[in-house]
Amino acid sequence: MIRVILMCCMFLLLFPACKKDEPTTPATNPFVGTWHLVLAGSYTGNANVSIASDGSFSFSILLSGSGGSFTNTITGSVSSSGSVSAGIYEGGSKIGTVSGTLSGNGGSGTYQTSEPSSGTWSATRTVTQEVTYSGKTYHTVQIGNQIWLKENLDVGTMIQGIDTAKNNGTIEKYCYNNDTANCTSYGGLYQWDEAMQYSPTAGAQGICPPGWHIPTVAEFMILKNTVDSNGNALKAVGQGTGAGVGTNTSGFSALLAGNRHPDGNFSIFGANTFLWSSTWYNTTDAFNLTMDSDNSLIYLLNNLKVYGFSVRCIKD
Repeated sequence: MIRVILMCCMFLLLFPACKKDEPTTPATNPFVGTWHLVLAGSYTGNANVSIASDGSFSFSILLSGSGGSFTNTITGSVSSSGSVSAGIYEGGSKIGTVSGTLSGNGGSGTYQTSEPSSGTWSATRTVTQEVTYSGKTYHTVQIGNQIWLKENLDVGTMIQGIDTAKNNGTIEKYCYNNDTANCTSYGGLYQWDEAMQYSPTAGAQGICPPGWHIPTVAEFMILKNTVDSNGNALKAVGQGTGAGVGTNTSGFSALLAGNRHPDGNFSIFGANTFLWSSTWYNTTDAFNLTMDSDNSLIYLLNNLKVYGFSVRCIKD
């Protein structure tokens, strides 16, 4: 029972960004949106929770600790003043409460169960916007202080894998296995020079939309640190296997899109993702962020610029 209570508490903490059970005015409530909550105590867990326009929320979360793992339900609301009120439930019975405050894009508070057990929670809000670029709509996600596109870039004209992109005024991309459907679902694959639009400058806009740029290796390092080097937090749900299953708790939604090899072949679709940085290593190589399907590691490596890798843009 103690374990269950702890689990429930963690759930509540994860959703402190929700609104209070008191009536609120949807038009003036500043806390509507999706929040990422983290519970800290004997059990730990994290989750994304969407707050409705009336301030209400309900979600289930898996909490883990030395005593095992438990799924609990947290329901409650947050008032327009930022006061959080929620209950932790296990098997239909209320076993604890969560309280605290939200302000802007963050919040914190405490939880208490009937055993009693207690702990703290913290929350950050995901700022979501839409960006229309070259006929396609992209969505954004805020992770820490960075704002990223949630989808791999898909812009330009497809060329065959055996061909080499040229500096000819036309953005040229590869689609895995020369299939345009893969570009639609997983984004294009680009040689580094083409992605950079032949600029050697770290932080260049390259093929990204106006106001966005190809991330530097330093910006990738910040992203890595923000998710505590947990690649699974960056991978979309459904990506990866075993110890590498994506949880997407960050909202980054990385896809294991594979790559285009310098010999013109395509490989490791579903097994790896490679995202170009705008930081070059030497005349032939540039840095990239890489993740595997079977582990949670995040690598910052250098590879030949003539590979075809995915591109994810970051806001200026």
